[in-house]
Amino acid sequence: MGDALIALNSSVNLLLEHTNNSFDYLCPPIKHKQPHQKHPSENEILMKMSVYLE
Repeated sequence: MGDALIALNSSVNLLLEHTNNSFDYLCPPIKHKQPHQKHPSENEILMKMSVYLE
């Protein structure tokens, strides 16, 4: 819920950066208007590393 409030109060001149799916899930009406960048979570990075190490 906090992500949605932050996104709604953010200026479209700012890039909203996030690491989870909550922005995509909670903010579909504004995600095309608000510039944003999703980064992989720590778990996603660790899972990819473990696949490469096997």
